[in-house]
Amino acid sequence: MEEMDGAAGRRLGSNPTHPETWLWVSGPLCLYCAERLYRYIRSNSPVTIVAVVRHPCDVIELRMLKKDFKAHPGQYIVLNCPSVSSFENHPFTLTACPTEKKETLGIHLRVVGDWTERFTELLLPEPGAELYVDGPFGSPSQEVFNYEVSLCVAGGIGVTPFACILHALLDGWRHFRLRRLYFVWVCRELQSFYWFAELLCALHHKNISEERYRPLSSRLLIGRPRWKLLFEEIGKTNKHKRVGVFCCGPKGISKTLHRLCNSDRYSGTTFEFNKESFS
Repeated sequence: MEEMDGAAGRRLGSNPTHPETWLWVSGPLCLYCAERLYRYIRSNSPVTIVAVVRHPCDVIELRMLKKDFKAHPGQYIVLNCPSVSSFENHPFTLTACPTEKKETLGIHLRVVGDWTERFTELLLPEPGAELYVDGPFGSPSQEVFNYEVSLCVAGGIGVTPFACILHALLDGWRHFRLRRLYFVWVCRELQSFYWFAELLCALHHKNISEERYRPLSSRLLIGRPRWKLLFEEIGKTNKHKRVGVFCCGPKGISKTLHRLCNSDRYSGTTFEFNKESFS
């Protein structure tokens, strides 16, 4: 028996186990390569720069045209400018989506850091950069339309995902479930409101003929927002409803809104918190 055990041990030792790691790695690697190839083909043709507008507080508005490009409000794109860096891709939220009336797409970017500074130098005074756009990609802001009531809170340049949503509502509400929207934009500098002054004025003066829609109204307040009072007001106006809360702003605002959403003191109204990435 001992001799047989020894022989069996020698036989087992002489046949080492074949490596099988490649079986687990090859599948995900093939999917990754296929995804990268698809993205390369999709973004292989450069876009046409239609307009470049310099806004106050070092913000640049860029209007572009890309053939067969379709997107929904709240989505974002990835921008590549080989003249600045071929290996750097930067995400930007769409502030304007192509529609039947306008085929252009738009973004707003703040000039902060080396990449945006060099990129701006290529755009102004005359656009001389070749740009490639990949996307669009989804984000939490798209869920705004899936609630009857939504609260959108923006801090500074964090307004970009909601600007596209406001553009969509300006064209018409009929296709959306959304029936009431609360929009709060917090800015340190008053000049920041000029970024979307035309859009805000158009919304303020829009006349809605159908009875189920209320006229749009706006308020300008100086000082820090009183979030608790705002939640209480929304809760009383929309009793026993689900309210989607969407935030794109500094961590302080996000934490406050998240805490208030978890509170249960708003006339049976449920607040559901959704956070957009902000940098």
